[in-house]
Amino acid sequence: FAFGGNNAALVFTQPDVGRQVARSARRSVVISGGSVSCARGTASGAAPVVALEESAAQGRELVGLDAGALVDPGALRRMDALSAGVCATLALALRDAKREPSADLGIAFGTGFGALDATAKFLQRLFEKGASWVNPIEFPNLVHNAPAGYASILFGAAGDNVATTQEEIAGDEAVAL
Repeated sequence: FAFGGNNAALVFTQPDVGRQVARSARRSVVISGGSVSCARGTASGAAPVVALEESAAQGRELVGLDAGALVDPGALRRMDALSAGVCATLALALRDAKREPSADLGIAFGTGFGALDATAKFLQRLFEKGASWVNPIEFPNLVHNAPAGYASILFGAAGDNVATTQEEIAGDEAVAL
């Protein structure tokens, strides 16, 4: 029996049941492009991304990122703001790498808290109005790995896909993996 939740899994088995894990051969990973979008600004390429460190945060929103200008607005229609931002940031990273989307593309995504605003709105409606008033179509957007999943579908990325959620070190952990 297994249960998968908000990036958690409980797996139950008999105590005497052994488990063998097949190890795949390690592959080389090449980071060929990068971009960042955060409260300090949006940048792609090594030097501009490093320069963001010197700038001050301008609130909580993604600054300087127009997702509709970088990604087909029709594809963004069902995404929450965080997922749209991740897809637009990936588009910038691909542009920086001078690459087209492809199946060998892998995604490493780090988020401090996931879609916190969307989660708060969803829960507020649930608690104030009851379960029959929440939109079940919105729920998948609240899972922390949803943005990486949307991006992999949008860009046809069939390589490794990982999402980390560890507050202020989530981005570092995504790159380290």
